[in-house]
This record gives sequence, C-alpha cells and structure tokens, in this order.
Amino acid sequence: MRVSQPNLPTPAQVAAVQNFINRQQPNRYKLVVQRSAIDIVGPELEPIPVQPSPTKP
Repeated sequence: MRVSQPNLPTPAQVAAVQNFINRQQPNRYKLVVQRSAIDIVGPELEPIPVQPSPTKP
C-alpha cells in the first residue's frame, strides 16, 4: 500500500486490516506501508480548461 501522508494509516490500522484479511481466507498476508515523499504543485494562476472529448460520428 502506498501513502502520501506520513502519519496515516497508523500501525494499528494496518494491523487491523491485515488481521481482517487473514481471517477471511486460508492464505496469510503481511501488509507493508510504503511512505513516499510527494511535491505539491499549484495552484495555477488560471485553471487549465477542460477539452471536450471528441465524439465519433
């Protein structure tokens, strides 16, 4: 699972989801949280206009 907020999900939340998944099936999974740094860019001075999608005849 990949997340951008450094404090979410909490280790307790991850453990709860992992336990729920493992109770539902015979296979055992271990959830690993990968925390990634992200850059937030914006806002733009003017919004980028949305281009209408071409329609087929």
